[in-house]
Amino acid sequence: MKKFLLLTLVGILSLPLLAQTTDTVYLKNGSVIRGSVIESIPNETIKIKTKDGSVFVYNQSEVEKITKEEGSKLNMPDLSSLNITPAYADKTIRYGVRAGFNASKLGSDILAYKYKVGANAGLVAEIPLTSNIYFEPSLLYSLKGAKIKEADEGDDDNYYKQIATTHLHYLEVPLHIGIKYPINEKLSALFDAGPYFAFGLAGSTKVKTSWHYYDDSGSETETTKLTNKDWNKFDWGLGVKLGAELYNKYRLSLGYDWGQQNVNKGDSDDIISAKVKNRCFHIDLTYMF
Repeated sequence: MKKFLLLTLVGILSLPLLAQTTDTVYLKNGSVIRGSVIESIPNETIKIKTKDGSVFVYNQSEVEKITKEEGSKLNMPDLSSLNITPAYADKTIRYGVRAGFNASKLGSDILAYKYKVGANAGLVAEIPLTSNIYFEPSLLYSLKGAKIKEADEGDDDNYYKQIATTHLHYLEVPLHIGIKYPINEKLSALFDAGPYFAFGLAGSTKVKTSWHYYDDSGSETETTKLTNKDWNKFDWGLGVKLGAELYNKYRLSLGYDWGQQNVNKGDSDDIISAKVKNRCFHIDLTYMF
């Protein structure tokens, strides 16, 4: 009888130890962190320690709400380490605006195209797939093209030079899969890759000619609009980007697009029939809402 009473008393006293309370922090960006809040400074920061010993610090302005969840160590095992439920499961889609610079050229085995400077701008979205993998579709305006020397004769005193610059304006849709790797609570590394599809809005070639022969010198510029007979307006290719995200809002990235479509429709009997494909480096700044 005494042994039974002793076991009963031990069981009653052990009940509080079986109950487990977990602090759950819900961030405005959709992330959920579970652990123990070890410090909370009103209107400033909150510090939470997870079960694996990691400590994260967030601004109070980033926090949506904080709740306490009770469970049992016996019947409520921690499955988070198994990655069964993605942390992105309850995260909403994010949108952003992007702008940047292009350094593009036309890749060709015959013609020696050089890079020219362009620009890009548009809208991006981030659709969560898992805790650190996302789908990023974009809708962009992109100015591409290239430069090429069509003639370069003579010397410094007597010369004839001709430089052609091609401008290709595209409406572009990159469809990338990305990985986000948190470095700390403020900074994350980003990598994404995938195909892009583009439709040409307009195109032109500007040829600048300059010459100097003894007492005769001058220059002239001629611009020609490209038509459907000159260039293939549809383009597609593969792209990659590497970048960083600060405060879950500001992104800086460097990317490269490797066009797979021949965009030239030149006469098959002329050198302009050479296959040319878009090549483009770009550096971008993105703001995520």
